[in-house]
Amino acid sequence: MPRGYKKAKTAGAARPARQFRFDESLALFQYMLSLFGCQTLDTVCEGMKDETWEGWDEQNISRYYYFLTTRLFEYPGITKEQLLRYDQNITSHTMAISGRRGAFRWKYFQYMALLFSEIYLDKYFNDPQGLLDGLNAQATLLNSEREAVDSLPPYVLDDLNKVAFWQATGSGKTLIMHVNILQYRHYLEKAGKHTTLNRVILLTPNEGLSEQHNGEFKLSSMPADIFNKESGSLYAGQEISIIDIHKLKEEGKEKTVSVDAFESNNLVLVDEGHRGAGGEEGLVAVVLGQEGYPSEGVWRVRDVNQKAEAYRFGGAPQDNNHTRIIDLALSIAQSYDQKSWLSTYPSSAQPIDGKEPEHFALIPMISQVQ
Repeated sequence: MPRGYKKAKTAGAARPARQFRFDESLALFQYMLSLFGCQTLDTVCEGMKDETWEGWDEQNISRYYYFLTTRLFEYPGITKEQLLRYDQNITSHTMAISGRRGAFRWKYFQYMALLFSEIYLDKYFNDPQGLLDGLNAQATLLNSEREAVDSLPPYVLDDLNKVAFWQATGSGKTLIMHVNILQYRHYLEKAGKHTTLNRVILLTPNEGLSEQHNGEFKLSSMPADIFNKESGSLYAGQEISIIDIHKLKEEGKEKTVSVDAFESNNLVLVDEGHRGAGGEEGLVAVVLGQEGYPSEGVWRVRDVNQKAEAYRFGGAPQDNNHTRIIDLALSIAQSYDQKSWLSTYPSSAQPIDGKEPEHFALIPMISQVQ
């Protein structure tokens, strides 16, 4: 439509439905951000990504704590005293898993994941109704911009015992999970419920990852082993049971384990949860333009411009971190369309180099031909 031309209004014409990014539908994530008075993680962590903020001072207080508490304003949903207590817990748990593997420092996004875990578990064990009310208030706010078909259902108390982490491959999920277990046990004990925990169970997508996790737990000095249904349960609450999800069945057979074998009151962690119980491998088929004269950050993939020109495709958004994908193959079983997958990312005009995986569109793998 030419610039300056105004389309005549048609009575009863429906307004096009807004497309929501995936992270805009994560009520818990948005609720956590709201405690800091922000709508994006980048806003909370602006300036925090510099490596000078990594590590601890001589009192074992993380520099991230100082970053978060030297702002000129107070956070609407969390106090400096709470942040210090959470920081001390994170430091204690980090040191507990560092003995054999050696000292390491959290990246800003890893620290925030652990901080969000602290906040959640504190509220879950000490103020579950307040947590529920906060989540539902956030869901109501998100629903105010949505059509009824896209609205988020209200939370109930039984929903609070399930939490998911959405993080990219290579972002340190394994070590974060180790600390998450220690965080859970800490708050469980503070609530006087530590004797009620039957088992800590880690479900993996295959035997190879089970063995890998077993080795990682040993490096973190955390008792763990591949689950053996013939072994006793004397130390069940202390030892982490690792099991391949394909061996978990409704009824136990020679090479499988019945769900009933674990009884109730378990802390269950699922690694690579997005894979489910289906195929363990997949592929992504995309069409890209190969670049002989690469630009910084893009390298072998040719830029896609807003307007087409010689040797350049057009149609790109006005940002610097779009996918540059010309075409994408999707399975007919996948509910999202191509446009939704490629446009779901936090748009940014900043240089690509130095950005983390969460700053780009994440596209699905095809695990089987359908």
